[in-house]
Amino acid sequence: SNARVLFLRTIFETLRQSEVEDVESFVYLQSEIASILVTSETEKEGKEILLECKSKIEALEGLDGSVYSLFYCAQMEHDHTFGTFSEYYRTALLYLAYTNIDQIEISEQRRIAFSVGIAALLAEDVYNFGELLMHPAVESLRKTRNEWLLDLLLAFHRGDLAVYERVIVKEAESMQDVPILLQNV
Repeated sequence: SNARVLFLRTIFETLRQSEVEDVESFVYLQSEIASILVTSETEKEGKEILLECKSKIEALEGLDGSVYSLFYCAQMEHDHTFGTFSEYYRTALLYLAYTNIDQIEISEQRRIAFSVGIAALLAEDVYNFGELLMHPAVESLRKTRNEWLLDLLLAFHRGDLAVYERVIVKEAESMQDVPILLQNV
Protein backbone atom coordinates (compact mmCIF):
# COMPACT_ATOMS: atom_id res chain seq x y z
CA SER A 1 0.00 0.00 0.00
CA ASN A 2 2.95 2.35 0.56
CA ALA A 3 3.96 1.90 -3.08
CA ARG A 4 0.41 2.77 -4.21
CA VAL A 5 0.37 5.90 -2.06
CA LEU A 6 3.78 6.96 -3.36
CA PHE A 7 2.69 6.40 -6.98
CA LEU A 8 -0.58 8.31 -6.50
CA ARG A 9 1.20 11.17 -4.73
CA THR A 10 3.66 11.43 -7.64
CA ILE A 11 0.75 11.78 -10.05
CA PHE A 12 -0.94 14.24 -7.70
CA GLU A 13 2.18 16.43 -7.45
CA THR A 14 2.54 16.44 -11.24
CA LEU A 15 -1.08 17.52 -11.54
CA ARG A 16 -0.67 20.19 -8.88
CA GLN A 17 2.39 21.66 -10.63
CA SER A 18 0.58 21.94 -13.94
CA GLU A 19 -1.18 25.16 -14.91
CA VAL A 20 -4.59 23.48 -15.05
CA GLU A 21 -6.89 23.46 -12.00
CA ASP A 22 -8.62 20.09 -12.33
CA VAL A 23 -10.77 19.66 -9.23
CA GLU A 24 -12.15 16.30 -10.34
CA SER A 25 -8.66 14.84 -10.72
CA PHE A 26 -7.59 16.42 -7.44
CA VAL A 27 -10.51 14.91 -5.51
CA TYR A 28 -10.23 11.57 -7.31
CA LEU A 29 -6.52 11.14 -6.57
CA GLN A 30 -6.76 12.46 -3.02
CA SER A 31 -9.75 10.23 -2.28
CA GLU A 32 -7.83 7.20 -3.53
CA ILE A 33 -4.88 8.15 -1.32
CA ALA A 34 -7.19 8.76 1.65
CA SER A 35 -8.91 5.39 1.19
CA ILE A 36 -5.54 3.72 1.65
CA LEU A 37 -4.49 5.90 4.56
CA VAL A 38 -7.71 5.73 6.61
CA THR A 39 -7.32 1.99 6.96
CA SER A 40 -3.69 2.18 8.00
CA GLU A 41 -1.61 3.66 10.77
CA THR A 42 -1.75 7.06 9.05
CA GLU A 43 -5.49 7.49 9.63
CA LYS A 44 -5.10 11.10 10.79
CA GLU A 45 -3.51 12.12 7.50
CA GLY A 46 -6.24 10.29 5.61
CA LYS A 47 -8.90 12.17 7.57
CA GLU A 48 -7.24 15.51 6.77
CA ILE A 49 -7.20 14.63 3.08
CA LEU A 50 -10.89 13.70 3.21
CA LEU A 51 -11.73 17.05 4.84
CA GLU A 52 -9.86 18.88 2.09
CA CYS A 53 -11.66 16.86 -0.59
CA LYS A 54 -15.03 17.49 1.08
CA SER A 55 -14.48 21.25 0.99
CA LYS A 56 -13.65 21.08 -2.72
CA ILE A 57 -16.68 18.90 -3.47
CA GLU A 58 -19.01 21.21 -1.55
CA ALA A 59 -17.67 24.25 -3.40
CA LEU A 60 -18.54 22.81 -6.82
CA GLU A 61 -21.51 21.16 -8.42
CA GLY A 62 -21.77 18.74 -11.27
CA LEU A 63 -18.61 16.72 -10.75
CA ASP A 64 -18.46 13.35 -12.46
CA GLY A 65 -20.29 10.67 -10.46
CA SER A 66 -17.15 8.54 -10.24
CA VAL A 67 -15.46 11.32 -8.26
CA TYR A 68 -18.29 11.40 -5.73
CA SER A 69 -18.32 7.60 -5.63
CA LEU A 70 -14.63 7.34 -4.82
CA PHE A 71 -14.78 10.15 -2.27
CA TYR A 72 -17.78 8.66 -0.46
CA CYS A 73 -16.18 5.21 -0.57
CA ALA A 74 -13.12 6.56 1.24
CA GLN A 75 -15.28 8.55 3.66
CA MET A 76 -17.49 5.51 4.26
CA GLU A 77 -14.49 3.36 5.18
CA HIS A 78 -13.26 6.07 7.54
CA ASP A 79 -16.68 6.45 9.16
CA HIS A 80 -17.05 2.68 9.48
CA THR A 81 -13.84 2.51 11.47
CA PHE A 82 -13.82 5.83 13.34
CA GLY A 83 -17.23 7.47 13.02
CA THR A 84 -20.61 7.04 14.60
CA PHE A 85 -23.30 4.72 13.33
CA SER A 86 -25.19 7.76 12.01
CA GLU A 87 -22.17 9.10 10.12
CA TYR A 88 -21.46 5.72 8.59
CA TYR A 89 -25.10 5.20 7.63
CA ARG A 90 -25.35 8.55 5.83
CA THR A 91 -22.00 8.24 4.07
CA ALA A 92 -22.73 4.67 2.96
CA LEU A 93 -26.05 5.79 1.46
CA LEU A 94 -24.22 8.56 -0.45
CA TYR A 95 -21.66 6.05 -1.69
CA LEU A 96 -24.42 3.72 -2.86
CA ALA A 97 -26.27 6.61 -4.51
CA TYR A 98 -23.24 7.62 -6.58
CA THR A 99 -22.04 4.13 -7.44
CA ASN A 100 -23.47 1.91 -10.14
CA ILE A 101 -24.50 -1.31 -8.42
CA ASP A 102 -22.96 -3.31 -11.28
CA GLN A 103 -19.55 -1.90 -10.33
CA ILE A 104 -19.73 -3.37 -6.82
CA GLU A 105 -18.94 -7.07 -6.50
CA ILE A 106 -21.73 -9.07 -4.89
CA SER A 107 -19.57 -9.94 -1.88
CA GLU A 108 -18.86 -6.24 -1.35
CA GLN A 109 -22.55 -5.40 -1.76
CA ARG A 110 -23.35 -7.91 0.96
CA ARG A 111 -20.62 -6.58 3.25
CA ILE A 112 -21.82 -3.00 2.85
CA ALA A 113 -25.50 -3.95 3.13
CA PHE A 114 -24.85 -5.84 6.35
CA SER A 115 -22.72 -3.07 7.89
CA VAL A 116 -25.06 -0.25 6.92
CA GLY A 117 -28.08 -2.27 8.06
CA ILE A 118 -26.55 -2.74 11.49
CA ALA A 119 -25.60 0.96 11.57
CA ALA A 120 -29.18 1.93 10.65
CA LEU A 121 -30.55 -0.08 13.55
CA LEU A 122 -28.00 1.33 16.01
CA ALA A 123 -27.90 4.97 14.88
CA GLU A 124 -29.56 7.24 17.40
CA ASP A 125 -31.09 9.54 14.79
CA VAL A 126 -32.18 7.19 11.99
CA TYR A 127 -35.91 6.57 12.10
CA ASN A 128 -36.74 5.60 8.53
CA PHE A 129 -35.11 2.78 6.58
CA GLY A 130 -36.94 3.40 3.29
CA GLU A 131 -33.96 4.76 1.37
CA LEU A 132 -31.78 1.90 2.51
CA LEU A 133 -34.40 -0.75 1.79
CA MET A 134 -34.92 0.60 -1.73
CA HIS A 135 -31.27 0.11 -2.66
CA PRO A 136 -30.48 -3.08 -4.63
CA ALA A 137 -27.37 -3.73 -2.50
CA VAL A 138 -29.59 -4.54 0.47
CA GLU A 139 -31.43 -7.12 -1.61
CA SER A 140 -28.09 -8.92 -1.95
CA LEU A 141 -28.72 -10.23 1.57
CA ARG A 142 -31.59 -12.38 0.26
CA LYS A 143 -30.92 -16.10 0.40
CA THR A 144 -27.80 -15.60 2.55
CA ARG A 145 -27.17 -16.39 6.19
CA ASN A 146 -27.74 -12.68 6.92
CA GLU A 147 -31.20 -12.45 5.39
CA TRP A 148 -32.52 -12.04 8.92
CA LEU A 149 -31.11 -8.50 8.95
CA LEU A 150 -33.20 -7.57 5.92
CA ASP A 151 -36.26 -9.07 7.64
CA LEU A 152 -35.47 -7.10 10.80
CA LEU A 153 -35.05 -3.83 8.86
CA LEU A 154 -38.36 -4.44 7.09
CA ALA A 155 -40.10 -5.15 10.41
CA PHE A 156 -38.77 -1.91 11.90
CA HIS A 157 -39.62 0.05 8.76
CA ARG A 158 -43.20 -1.21 8.76
CA GLY A 159 -43.55 -1.01 12.52
CA ASP A 160 -44.55 -4.68 12.54
CA LEU A 161 -43.94 -5.86 16.09
CA ALA A 162 -45.08 -9.44 15.38
CA VAL A 163 -42.54 -9.89 12.57
CA TYR A 164 -39.85 -8.23 14.71
CA GLU A 165 -40.47 -10.69 17.55
CA ARG A 166 -40.49 -13.68 15.16
CA VAL A 167 -37.16 -12.61 13.65
CA ILE A 168 -35.61 -12.08 17.10
CA VAL A 169 -36.68 -15.55 18.27
CA LYS A 170 -36.01 -17.40 15.00
CA GLU A 171 -32.62 -15.78 14.37
CA ALA A 172 -31.30 -15.54 17.93
CA GLU A 173 -28.37 -17.80 17.10
CA SER A 174 -27.42 -15.86 13.96
CA MET A 175 -27.66 -12.59 15.86
CA GLN A 176 -25.08 -13.86 18.36
CA ASP A 177 -22.47 -12.88 15.74
CA VAL A 178 -23.44 -9.21 16.29
CA PRO A 179 -23.28 -8.69 20.06
CA ILE A 180 -23.61 -4.90 19.82
CA LEU A 181 -26.95 -5.37 18.12
CA LEU A 182 -28.16 -7.76 20.81
CA GLN A 183 -27.28 -5.19 23.45
CA ASN A 184 -29.41 -2.56 21.73
CA VAL A 185 -32.36 -4.34 20.12
